[in-house]
Amino acid sequence: MKHNLPPCSICGVAQSAYCCPRCSVRTCSLKCCLEHKSRTGCNGKRDRAVFCSLARFTDAQLASDYHFLEDVLKCGDRASRFVREEMGDIRGGRGGGGGGGG
Repeated sequence: MKHNLPPCSICGVAQSAYCCPRCSVRTCSLKCCLEHKSRTGCNGKRDRAVFCSLARFTDAQLASDYHFLEDVLKCGDRASRFVREEMGDIRGGRGGGGGGGG
């Protein structure tokens, strides 16, 4: 069963099979996808921080948002750990460099 998909936005000849997650441009092949990225400067990655209405919210969107929040928490944890370690180095007098080998 063949679906009636729109034509490729780049070549205009073939039926589109792919949709860019970032800008929704329809393409038919890797060649056209790369041409789209070259022409527009699009990186093909969905902007995870952009607003999505409830009507367009899907399970995939939920999973992506969940992973985005996990990444944010990891970055916060790393930053806190880095600050604690740096403060310990400053207070403890451990400078970078040196080493006391003989």
